[in-house]
Amino acid sequence: MGDILIKILVCLIAGAGAGIGTGFAGMSAAAVIGPMLITFLGVPAYDAVGIGLVSDVLASLVSAYTYKKSGNLDVKNSLPLLISVLSVTIIVSIVNAMGGDNAAPAAGYGIVNRINGFAMLPAISFAMAMAAITAQNMGANKPIRAQRTLVLAITCTMALGLVFLLLLQLFPENMVALFIDRKSAGAEEVIRNGALYARSFSWDYILVPIIFCTNGFFNGCGKTFFTMGSNLFCTFFVRIPVSYACSIMTGATLYHVGLAAPLASVLGCGIAIYYLLSGRWRNRKKI
Repeated sequence: MGDILIKILVCLIAGAGAGIGTGFAGMSAAAVIGPMLITFLGVPAYDAVGIGLVSDVLASLVSAYTYKKSGNLDVKNSLPLLISVLSVTIIVSIVNAMGGDNAAPAAGYGIVNRINGFAMLPAISFAMAMAAITAQNMGANKPIRAQRTLVLAITCTMALGLVFLLLLQLFPENMVALFIDRKSAGAEEVIRNGALYARSFSWDYILVPIIFCTNGFFNGCGKTFFTMGSNLFCTFFVRIPVSYACSIMTGATLYHVGLAAPLASVLGCGIAIYYLLSGRWRNRKKI
C-alpha cells in the first residue's frame, strides 16, 4: 500500500512540475517527468521519456484548442512550417536507417538542421508578415502595392539566404564544428557527414524564400487551398521519395539525400511563379 502511495505522489509531483514548467517556461514536459520517473520509480529510460512525450502531445492539444477557441491559432499561415517539420521528421527516420548502427550521419544531419533553424527564420518571419500585408492591400484594392511588397520580401530573404549558402559552401566543416567539440570521440566523422549534407542542402536557402513569401502572398489573397496543395505535393511526392531513393543507392551519402530539398523547392518555385503570373490570385476570397 505504501509503495502505491509513493508512486501516486511521485506521479502527481511530476505532473505538477511538468505543468508549471510547460506553462511558465515553455519547457518540455518530458524534461521533468522523465528524470523523476527514472530516479524515483526506476522506470526504464526510454519508457519514461515516452511517457513524458505523450504528456507533451496532450499539453500541445490543450494549448492548440485554447488558442483556437480564442481565435489566435493561425493554421493557414503556419502550414508551410508544419509541412517542413513533418518532412524533417520523416527524413530523420530515413537518415537513421541509412546510418544503421553508425550514429554519425544522424548526428551530422541534426547539426545542419540547427543551422537551418537560423537560416530559415527570415523567410518564415517574412512569410507570416506577407499574409497580413497582402490582405490589407488587397482589401484596399491595391494589388500592385502587394506585388511590390512581395518582390521586396523575396529580395531581402534571398539576400540573407545567400549569406548562409556561401558560408556552408565555402566553410561547411567550420560551420558544423561550431556545434560539436572536435576533441570528442567520433567528432570528425560527424563533421564530415554534416558537411556533406550542408553542401547539397544549402542551395535551398535561396529557393525557400520564394516559396515561403509567395505562400504568404497567396494566403493573403485567400488562396490557401493552392498553397496547401503545392506544399503537400512538393514535400510528400518529391522531397521525401527522392530522399528515400537517394538513401538506398549504392555508395549513397548525406550529400545525395540533401539534394532532395532543393530539387523539391525548384518545383515549388516553378509552381508558385506560374500561379503568380497567371493572375488567378486576383480573384480574392474572403478569409
